[in-house]
Amino acid sequence: MNGRRVFFTVQDAGGVLNELQQTLFVPTRLPFALGEGLELGLRLPRVSRSLDVPVVVIGRRLPRPGSLLSAGIVVRLSDINHPAVELLRDAVNPNIVDLEARIQERLRLPATLAYERFEDAASELTSMLDDGAMVHLDDQFTRGDRLSLLITVDGLEALRTNVIVRRLHMHRTEAQVVLQALDDAARREIEAFLTTPRVQSQRA
Repeated sequence: MNGRRVFFTVQDAGGVLNELQQTLFVPTRLPFALGEGLELGLRLPRVSRSLDVPVVVIGRRLPRPGSLLSAGIVVRLSDINHPAVELLRDAVNPNIVDLEARIQERLRLPATLAYERFEDAASELTSMLDDGAMVHLDDQFTRGDRLSLLITVDGLEALRTNVIVRRLHMHRTEAQVVLQALDDAARREIEAFLTTPRVQSQRA
């Protein structure tokens, strides 16, 4: 996946789910190559956040002067078991009353914090075990969002764990969030990171 995204407004969640497993036409004038992977941002009725499902381009319709047909791409799901696809199935389930709350509870949004030194990463991760660490993230999140947080140190992946956005703050013109370990599993992952010899030697 290269991080490219196209949005698609969903009127019939069940119909879109069926088409995604076969072929779904998505209007767009962005150039995509056959076989290219991308994220399809599904905008569902009465849901504020889009569901980003992974798809692959299997066909294209190029823009033609005078044609009434929209330019776009034909896509198909590349991961039928992706968590966002499971949430799309929930949108079809009539027993799910509050889909917005279910999405926020189950979806893990990607986020990254980059550090130059292990010592700096360890300091903020320690705060995430307590009342939370106030950090700046490039993307916008809301209170209660669950994040799949990637920690990099000197450009290398050091830790990936789940955190929750506890609070939002405005610092001058910059939005900041307070992140806290999501659950006991996340706490154990962070504690294991903090007790590795490399981190200990950096903090000494």
